Amino acid sequence: MVAQVDGVAAVGTRPTVSDTRTRDKREVDFRAEARKTGRPIQEVRKRWADENIGFTPAATDYNSWLRTQPPSFQADVLGPARAKLFREGGLSLDRFVDSTGRQYTLLELARDNARAFGRAGL
Repeated sequence: MVAQVDGVAAVGTRPTVSDTRTRDKREVDFRAEARKTGRPIQEVRKRWADENIGFTPAATDYNSWLRTQPPSFQADVLGPARAKLFREGGLSLDRFVDSTGRQYTLLELARDNARAFGRAGL
C-alpha cells in the first residue's frame, strides 16, 4: 500500500527490512549470538540493523521492491517455485492470488500460466 493525499503519491522514503525472520525469532538469534561471541546484545542488534535495514522511496510498491531483493529472500517470502515464477516466469505478485486474496495453488497457477512455467523451467 502507498498512501495518497489528494491524489498525490507519498513522498520521501520508508524503512525496509531484508530479513524474513519474525521479530521474536531474530531476538532469540541475537541473544544466542551475544552469548556465543561474548559481545553485548546491543552491539549484535546494531550490527544486524546496519546490515538489514534500508530505505526505499515511499512510492515504490511491494512488487517492485521485491524484484530488487536477492533470490534467496524472494524464495523465503514466496516459496521456491513462486519465487522462480516471479523472477524468471514474469509473473507479478497479483497473479499469485485471486480477487479475495486467496493464494492460488501451484496446480492452479500452472493451469492458468503455462507459458510462465515454461519460461521459469518448472
